[in-house]
Amino acid sequence: FNSILPYSYYISFNEITKGNPNLLNQINYEIELNYVYDNTLFITPYLNFNKNLIEKVTLINDNLIEYIYQNYNGHNYGISSTLSKKINSWLSINAKVNLQRNINSGIIQGNNFKNDNIESSISLTNILNYKNYGSLITQSSYSTPVYYDFYKISTGFKTDLRYTKKLMNDNLVVSITVRDIFNSYFNNNESINQIYYSKNDKDYGWQQFIFSMSYNFNKGRNKNKNSIINSNETQRTKL
Repeated sequence: FNSILPYSYYISFNEITKGNPNLLNQINYEIELNYVYDNTLFITPYLNFNKNLIEKVTLINDNLIEYIYQNYNGHNYGISSTLSKKINSWLSINAKVNLQRNINSGIIQGNNFKNDNIESSISLTNILNYKNYGSLITQSSYSTPVYYDFYKISTGFKTDLRYTKKLMNDNLVVSITVRDIFNSYFNNNESINQIYYSKNDKDYGWQQFIFSMSYNFNKGRNKNKNSIINSNETQRTKL
């Protein structure tokens, strides 16, 4: 609702959010096909078209940073494929690859823009189950730069590692996670507008170590309860 109100709101001393009462209704068209082979390989071609896409666009006006809701057209098409396979009793893999073309165009505050780029991303998950020794999960992901209205967003390669062990008749679950084990992830937001230039670097140059533990106190109770109910039903049947 705030997106169409003709008012300005200060977020900070030099940041303003503005509504736009001239916004047009956004219309989305989506087409998607799915192909599944042996419940292992999944292939999905798709097409998305957005007419009058509503986005909050960032503009620089003197010393103010303005966030204004605007309309522009954008569509993308591509193909996504996923391979999910259990190699043997202790190893499973899940690999996903996406290839997509993005085309965005419009006129914002009198400035014409058109972005036409190809985006790709890949993710890989490996699960190692060591029976009584727990499971080890590695997750890696990477994507090429993504283009929006006046900005390009780039991110770095990232790999997370997680070890999980079940104890005490599977009631206690202990988990250890290390995020970004290679310390390679980053996030850059760069302006591609020819009128002005800006760049926002988010420093993710730090790693996370997470330890978690959970215990299921209710496990086994439902089974006993169901046994009592089944016994009562048996007695009623005999009667």
